[in-house]
Amino acid sequence: MAPRERSSQLDDTLPDAKELREAGGVRLIIEGDCYDIPPAFASKHPGGDVIYKYHERDASDVFHGFHSTAVLQKLRRFPHVPAVSLKVPQETKQFRALRSWAQNQGLFEASSTFYILTGLHILAMVVAAAWVAVSNPGQIWALVSAGLVLGLAMSQGGWYSHDVLHHQVFHSRSLNNILGCIVGNLLQGFSVQWWKNKHNTHHATSNVHGADPDIDTMPLLAWDEKDEPAVKGQGWISRLWLRNQHLMCFPVMAVAQVSWRIQSLLEQPYVRSHKAWENSCIALHYVLYATLVYFSSVHWYHAVILCACIEVFGGWGKAVPFVLNHSGRPVVEGGHSLSHLRLQVLTSRNVPGGWFIDWFMGGLNYQIEHHLFPDMPRHNLRQVIPKVKEMCAEHGIDYCETGFWKGYEEVFSTLKRVGNFLADCD
Repeated sequence: MAPRERSSQLDDTLPDAKELREAGGVRLIIEGDCYDIPPAFASKHPGGDVIYKYHERDASDVFHGFHSTAVLQKLRRFPHVPAVSLKVPQETKQFRALRSWAQNQGLFEASSTFYILTGLHILAMVVAAAWVAVSNPGQIWALVSAGLVLGLAMSQGGWYSHDVLHHQVFHSRSLNNILGCIVGNLLQGFSVQWWKNKHNTHHATSNVHGADPDIDTMPLLAWDEKDEPAVKGQGWISRLWLRNQHLMCFPVMAVAQVSWRIQSLLEQPYVRSHKAWENSCIALHYVLYATLVYFSSVHWYHAVILCACIEVFGGWGKAVPFVLNHSGRPVVEGGHSLSHLRLQVLTSRNVPGGWFIDWFMGGLNYQIEHHLFPDMPRHNLRQVIPKVKEMCAEHGIDYCETGFWKGYEEVFSTLKRVGNFLADCD
């Protein structure tokens, strides 16, 4: 094979995942080499379709955020040649040097104590909530209280499985996958393989229009004027909704957990790995859920109250912190030429605060650092913030840091501005 000439710039004319599958594989540039990934592997990539998003692009930074150095050695079994004339921006070189510094400082090593205590406190929340509900069947106060605590426990379980599935906890990827499946599928009823496919794509294409699934929320919420083609020919109901979407944000977030359950179940037939294990854990989740509802209800409406509280509080517990991470930040065109560093920083928001914010948001309030170093344990993210800020200042990259309420002010302002613009479109 002849060396290929490539740049790190994104080409918006590249084919989509379906076209690449039909064409026969994908080519990735990692650490200066261009690898031909055969379709047999690409179609079963454990991380999902994100692999297709970097066809003929420099995927080095994304690759190292999701894989160990041992995986790079395995990758070398695929045909590869030097990618000549690869243009690596100076800010990218500095970012990679910062990652090496963090590795030398041991910042990618997880604290066993932290994750054991975090896991135990989630388990304690589940047990306490179940005990309150079952010990007081038919009592409205008990049902609401249990629903609140269980909803929050599911949200905390979501942050916990998020850390585990980013391989922050164990060196063994198998152990991470097993624990992630238990906390994700069993506690929350979601397929972690479905989540990984969606979430990995989000990380690789943060706030990239037409690529990031997390901002693909039309017709419920529009995050940027670039959604104009999707609202062409809209009726008066759609226009009314758009003008008031900033007011509908919290009601929409209330059903987020139910929506994710449905999406996850619909995707189960297409799960790529650990299918039997995933299906078993999800089935057990619903058996335990139904058992709890049965023993804590006297009349049918008691079951409705408990389920509604679990799902609404669970939806808010996940979505309220989640929305602050990227919503209201710039949405980037599909053909952008931003470096990995610049893309992740510009499209993310940090929400510093005390212990409650750290707990409630599961450490994701340090979203900028998490997106730059997704495999770094959350308890170490604060240690790298000063160097990230210094690097961003040196290269003129806007580093967004707001309080909780200020962040939501930006979110609502964006929704209102975008909604009014799209509602007025012909």
